[in-house]
Amino acid sequence: MFKTAAYRALLAGLALYGAAFLADSIRHLAYPFAIDGGEGLVLDQARQLAAGETLYRKVDGYPYKAAHYPPVYPVLCALPIRLWGVSLLYGRLLSLFSTLGVAGLLYAWVRKESESREAGALAALLFLASPYVSSWGIVHRVDMLGLFFTAAGLFVARRGWNTRGVYGSIPLFLLAGLTKQTFLAAPLAVFIALLWQDRPRAWRWGAASAACAGLAFGALMAASDGHAFYHLVTSARNRFSGMVLVQSWTQAVRCHAGLFGLAFAGWALTSIAPRPSLAGLYMPLAALAGLGAAKLGSGINYFLELILAACLAASMAVARLQRHPVPETALFAWVLLALQLFCGAQRYVPPHLGPDERARITLHVNEADGPILSEDPGYVVVLGRPLVFHGWAMSQLHYQGIWDDAPVVRDLKSGRFKKLLLSEDVDRVGPGGSDSLTPAMAEAVRTSYRCVDRVGWIHVYAPK
Repeated sequence: MFKTAAYRALLAGLALYGAAFLADSIRHLAYPFAIDGGEGLVLDQARQLAAGETLYRKVDGYPYKAAHYPPVYPVLCALPIRLWGVSLLYGRLLSLFSTLGVAGLLYAWVRKESESREAGALAALLFLASPYVSSWGIVHRVDMLGLFFTAAGLFVARRGWNTRGVYGSIPLFLLAGLTKQTFLAAPLAVFIALLWQDRPRAWRWGAASAACAGLAFGALMAASDGHAFYHLVTSARNRFSGMVLVQSWTQAVRCHAGLFGLAFAGWALTSIAPRPSLAGLYMPLAALAGLGAAKLGSGINYFLELILAACLAASMAVARLQRHPVPETALFAWVLLALQLFCGAQRYVPPHLGPDERARITLHVNEADGPILSEDPGYVVVLGRPLVFHGWAMSQLHYQGIWDDAPVVRDLKSGRFKKLLLSEDVDRVGPGGSDSLTPAMAEAVRTSYRCVDRVGWIHVYAPK
């Protein structure tokens, strides 16, 4: 199958998607403002560290914001910020290199397992051609770096499976967890696979992993006087929605129908073996991680581990099917690859503000003679203004009864915030509020502010 013209044409099509991802990445690198609502918040964490500020502080007054993520990604971004100033460029480069690193690890793993360079190339290109990876692989957020550490941990564990080298995966999984606390599927897969093979060895590996994780979290708690728990656990515990879960999974399957179909075939081939493979165990656990998409405010990033696992399983399935004695199995793989090539066209490219619009936003921010409330933190952080309030995080905490919005409502009524940058017309916010404005906050904006400009999708408000 690998030698056929049809297969090579499909591989070339996937490569074109990879080239499009790189072209989009270069364009995003030059864009100064956020292309995702979470970029500015992570950038603010890096800015805090670069300035020597405490990342996990008690939230009992301004600034009202939460540091949702562990410190590894912000620390790495803080180093260049201290040298060259605040910019989204450094984190985006880190995410881009992490994305390419995951593709490289997929190539190395599948090439060794299948003894086929073509299968390795297929795994890497399927990953880069994913509409979710092309949308998320460049953003200034923690996910791609965490996914790289996860893939590296799996790769090291597999290489050292029958030796002490398997313990080399522990620091990599720890780094993944210290990048984003939800990266748990891979170490759990390694533990279960070891348990299946050698129980005493599995418990030793699990105990070493738990000890390292406990020491790391204890150090964070000690360094923050216990406030890290509020930021990393309490504030990240958003509400769940069954409807959001169904919609998220429907979209994920629609964008990866061919990939998931091939991956299921590969997983079925490995699961019938007397001893399941590490990759075979990782896939259902990565699918369980995708249930996190039910959280309000969650995005496509909760499917990145499943896409990683699916690329492993799918490429191994193609390698097996093309050696199958029944020729029709190769046709089955060809059809599913062609389907994924079609699904890959559902790429989403984040929009940019034009030069004139960027200049207007900059003018609004710079001319404000007091604090600014920006729904997207990126506009104020990039332009050197302090982030005094993060609407999304604090509104969700208010809806859960954890935070009282009275101080911010009072300051909105008094016109303390000299500019508001909102993604919605506040007159259209219903009585139940919105994701970033509680009902009382929305009413205070309607009473005390007027819309003075609309820049792209941004509504600019000033006190009446």
